[in-house]
Amino acid sequence: MKYLYSSFLQIKKYKFLTIIAAIFLQSFAFAQKLPNTNEKKQRMERKKDNFTTFSALEKSNYISQWKAKNKAEFEHHPEFGTMAFNAPVGDLVEVLNKRAVDYRYFINPNKPEEFFVQQSLGDLHYLKDGYLITIDHHILNKGNGVFEAAEQPEPVGFNTNAKLSYIITPHGKVNFNQWKLYGVNQNDNEEFIADANWSSYTAGDDGLYITNIFPGIDASFRVSRGAIKSNFIVKSIQFGNYKDLIFKDAMAVDNLTSALQFTNLQNETKAADRVQLLAANNSFVEIGEAVAYPQNGTKEQRYFPAYDIKNNQLGIVMPVNWLEQSLLLGNVIIDPLVTSTNTLAQAAITGSRYDPICNFSLSCDYTLNVNTPPAAVFTDVLINFDYLAQGVCWMEDGATRFTLGGCTSPNAVGFYWYCAAP
Repeated sequence: MKYLYSSFLQIKKYKFLTIIAAIFLQSFAFAQKLPNTNEKKQRMERKKDNFTTFSALEKSNYISQWKAKNKAEFEHHPEFGTMAFNAPVGDLVEVLNKRAVDYRYFINPNKPEEFFVQQSLGDLHYLKDGYLITIDHHILNKGNGVFEAAEQPEPVGFNTNAKLSYIITPHGKVNFNQWKLYGVNQNDNEEFIADANWSSYTAGDDGLYITNIFPGIDASFRVSRGAIKSNFIVKSIQFGNYKDLIFKDAMAVDNLTSALQFTNLQNETKAADRVQLLAANNSFVEIGEAVAYPQNGTKEQRYFPAYDIKNNQLGIVMPVNWLEQSLLLGNVIIDPLVTSTNTLAQAAITGSRYDPICNFSLSCDYTLNVNTPPAAVFTDVLINFDYLAQGVCWMEDGATRFTLGGCTSPNAVGFYWYCAAP
């Protein structure tokens, strides 16, 4: 189950040089061992998902300087005269012919001696129509109820009229999040309860939020590179007469016969395991193990529901008694993640390099080598690091430190950057 995090390391050079490192991790694997209780922590800022507004593209006020610094053919580049969402802050001029998959170069139009370089551990761009285009996982409103994050190798999106999500993989388009709710009665028989109701939704940069997708239950669909993270937010139980509730998703590949299979338990039809959608001898997407938890609960109160596979339908089986007890603590989150299996080459997916004794004396290290011009003066280093807690990991289970030569941030022994639960 791949997920993408970004780490931004900014170094001002001469006047300014910026290096931005995007680290690609597997979400289920990213967890640092917590320190001893006498070690101190520094806190990062928690990011709230945007399901209501769309960010406007930042247009430059220095188009003449863009033309002067770029070759004529780059005036037709789709991003000419604009700043990428993850570019350095400020109205700068990018020299587009210097772009590489993991590299950008900018100039301050008011002080030409000031320049910025972005360097990444993973891809900042992908090749499209002969140009290197910024990989951007944020969705845009395409009209007619369709919202899509198109600028990435595996676009993801939503068709609210058809009540589904999709990922466009190299082998074909996968449709999912086509939910129905079932109940298991006291005689162990399944009964249909309701189709998903998409009539009340909001949309923004990060995806969709649907109110009352089922009675007493909301849903959020958060996008990233080649992935959609679906959460059910259970606010109340409207169907307490059942033993279990089953959330069923119909998953299919356009124009191909497909089937679901457990990744590790291939002969099983019901298990708490990862699942793959297979068609034409290819694995199209992977669904991570589901986890359910009360929003205001503890780690010990997590529950790992089983998936129930029937043909191309994937059911999440939730005991009603557990839901009722957990709702005493607040809303309950049910949390699966669907990811394209082709987002990155397998050899490139190294995750956070987590191991059971991962700590700061034996840490999960990454090295970013940056080629810098000679005779430049470094005046500052700025760092921005993002991570997502997924599955069994909570926000406080992730942490990071940065080093450059003999400098470390945070610079005190026993300190590290992490994000605590609110």
